[in-house]
Amino acid sequence: MTPDGKKVLVSNRGHDSLAVFERDATTGLLQLLQHKKTGGAIPRHFCVSPDSAFALVANQDSNNIVTFAVGKKKGAGLRRTGAVAKTPTPVAVLIVE
Repeated sequence: MTPDGKKVLVSNRGHDSLAVFERDATTGLLQLLQHKKTGGAIPRHFCVSPDSAFALVANQDSNNIVTFAVGKKKGAGLRRTGAVAKTPTPVAVLIVE
């Protein structure tokens, strides 16, 4: 869940994507917003920035970490920022303030 409690992200290693859900603040129910390709193979780990603005995805088999902007508005999902870091076999990513 994003730190602001508005979105839930789940990695799908089978088809290299993140499933993005929006969380209803009143009921807690989830609504699927999108399946977003991670820009690589085998999304081993991902994290969301403390301000809920960005998600970083470590794609193990394609040797990259891809950055996504997390939509703030209701119904907005993820979009690629274009920032990609090449790194050998990333298996975890952590954002430190």
